[in-house]
Amino acid sequence: MVISLAPAEVKKEGSGLDVAIALSYLLASGDIIFDSKDKIFLGELSLDGRLRRVKGALAFARKAKEKGFREIYLPIENAPEAVLVEGIAVFGAETLQEIINHIAHDTDINQKIKQEKKREIKNLRNISLDLADIKGQESAKRALEIAAAGGHNIALYGPPGTGKTMLAKALSGILPPLSFDEILEVTEIHSMSGFLNDILVFERPFRSPHHTASHVAIIGGGSNIKPGEVTLAHKGVLFLIVGLERGVYAV
Repeated sequence: MVISLAPAEVKKEGSGLDVAIALSYLLASGDIIFDSKDKIFLGELSLDGRLRRVKGALAFARKAKEKGFREIYLPIENAPEAVLVEGIAVFGAETLQEIINHIAHDTDINQKIKQEKKREIKNLRNISLDLADIKGQESAKRALEIAAAGGHNIALYGPPGTGKTMLAKALSGILPPLSFDEILEVTEIHSMSGFLNDILVFERPFRSPHHTASHVAIIGGGSNIKPGEVTLAHKGVLFLIVGLERGVYAV
């Protein structure tokens, strides 16, 4: 049995193709019969047939919808992400057998019900450091407010211990709340990067890479292409130390 992943010149990585390859084999060998039109399959397979979580479920679901797919099958752990995309039916399964039973034998599968997505997202914000909690530093706080209001960059200058990092961390708390579309954008990036701890990212990201971070770590790329700190800070705050010996920090 030869499995061809086309186009051949596009590099494939990860284990997210396991479920699709397994079903393709079963279909080609005649072990099961089903109509694969408008269906897309995603997930890693363990040796006992269970589906394991993969990265980027939200991005996959959005792209599948753009390409005209009507149904997406993926691990049950990824279903809460995928159901955020409207216009495509999301089926979360725990095992490969559940998917086979559904598509080949018309048995029920646990279909995730879409949640009300445009809920009061602003009430779910959890600001860890508020600008109002910082005593003094009136000039610096005024400068941060101006930068936040106009979407400007800002440079903080001063010797170590004067509160530059603390002020920078408080900046994300005075930025406007993320809209639902922005939440999806940020969540998609963190999902693809493997940094997603919850279903959604409600807070504006704050990224503070070390001053010795490599070019790839900042910009992204590598042998297995991954987002860098610039991308991970999308819609949030990127805190860079541009002159440690002189105490110059940039936000």
